[in-house]
Amino acid sequence: MSTPYLLNSVDRLGERRPTAGTQVIRWIEATCVYTAGPLIGQPVRLLRWQKRFILWLFSLDAESKRIYRWALLGMPKKNGKTELAAWLGLYFLIGDDAEPAPHVVCAAASEEQADLVYGACRRCVELSPVLADLVEPFERVILVPSRPGAELRRVAASAGTNDGKNSSVVIIDELHEWTNERGRDVWNILTNGVGARPQPMILQITTAGVDVDTSLCGEQYQFGKRLALDPALDPRYLFWWYEPPESADWRSPETWRQVNPSWGATLPDPLTYLQDQQAKKTESVFRRYFCNQWVLSENIWLPWGAWDRCQGTAELEPDRPLYVGIDGALKRDSFAIVAVQPQPDDGNDWRYVTRAWIWENPYPRTHAQHAAWRLNLQEPMNRLRALREEYPLAALHDEDEIEVPGPAFGYDPFMMELVAQQLRDEGLNMIEVPQTDARMMPGSEAAYRDVTTGRLVHDGEPVLRRHVHGAVPKEKDRGWRIGRARGSARRIDGAVALVMAEYLAHLTEPASDEVPSVW
Repeated sequence: MSTPYLLNSVDRLGERRPTAGTQVIRWIEATCVYTAGPLIGQPVRLLRWQKRFILWLFSLDAESKRIYRWALLGMPKKNGKTELAAWLGLYFLIGDDAEPAPHVVCAAASEEQADLVYGACRRCVELSPVLADLVEPFERVILVPSRPGAELRRVAASAGTNDGKNSSVVIIDELHEWTNERGRDVWNILTNGVGARPQPMILQITTAGVDVDTSLCGEQYQFGKRLALDPALDPRYLFWWYEPPESADWRSPETWRQVNPSWGATLPDPLTYLQDQQAKKTESVFRRYFCNQWVLSENIWLPWGAWDRCQGTAELEPDRPLYVGIDGALKRDSFAIVAVQPQPDDGNDWRYVTRAWIWENPYPRTHAQHAAWRLNLQEPMNRLRALREEYPLAALHDEDEIEVPGPAFGYDPFMMELVAQQLRDEGLNMIEVPQTDARMMPGSEAAYRDVTTGRLVHDGEPVLRRHVHGAVPKEKDRGWRIGRARGSARRIDGAVALVMAEYLAHLTEPASDEVPSVW
């Protein structure tokens, strides 16, 4: 790769290709103008990274046809990617002779965002002395009288559309915002509609999003990362993504400079601007918008990287008490069992070794079998029975103050009282832990303290990691607790079960000057 901050699908090809990008660059600089900022109305002078991207985007095959039909361009905010998309949209509409009647769609997730990319196109033609005489701009469409059938149309996914049919070019702005089912449906309509064109182009531009595992943008990004390792997976897809290495310091101005290729061009004083943003935004927000790094939540309840730093090799010990949290309804998409065991540790007095077993619906929400899937309840019940046999030492008295051998199994009676009663009849110490503030607030605080101080030790189980990072802090009158973000479909059962187990484990925490009891 040319730089550790640019991840793409071309630097590994080791070849030079014929390109029509040179004429595209000349056309943009000869006809387009800046549409915002101090240079508004002045002729465009493309930056080095923009020229390089265009040269690759318009690579030609042996028949002088464009190679790429798909592209994903990802970079931090304030680098001028929306304006570049507008200039390219106008080129496809007016300057490109690949299509006799081009139908260019400028699409965004919302009406407001659609106004940005289409508005840039419209202002450009209104301010350009060359383009003003060639086109007729309207509220939602730009027409070219000299090219019958040629149009550039504004589309907002939030309103739904059929405008993608028979499009020649689809420009999708801020793909990370296409998060709901309607957005995915419109994306499918738009991207499916180019099939009848001989040289179509689907250009997606975005900043990194939230939840790389389940989002539409995350799917495209992960596919692009595979292309960066093996471009032969899809020779017609161009992946172009700026992000710092995981080891880079997100607080360093050097990292900011390297990951923002328009440094000093789109902002007169980028260092002061980013320092101000860093002081006012959460770490998660800053990493996402200004370092172009994927995050699992905009408002995470743990410091960045704290959970990963707790990964270790400590094992549960059969001769010590075990505290178990259980979360999940019988027909839910996931069911979690998380065990926590306090163990003596010379460095921190006590460490809390954690293990998790989580069952999830294996089908994505768009799959026909998703709604039909049901948890085989015998699997988690058998796991609880096995824990009872493997860790026989009594952890807590039951509700009748009787010492019961085996772990303390905390559950919410609202969710699984009948199952709990059956297991209680079998000799398991089932303890009611309603998910009220009185229990979830101290449990959340204990989990936070153990993670941030490095006292919690887990084995890196990936599903638990995803559930932990999917939770957000919920402010209450007397403190906070973890919860699900409003409108989020992310699963957090593992995080809730962890907090329940932490609550039980700290009820009998041994006294220590360094590790005080918190309730």
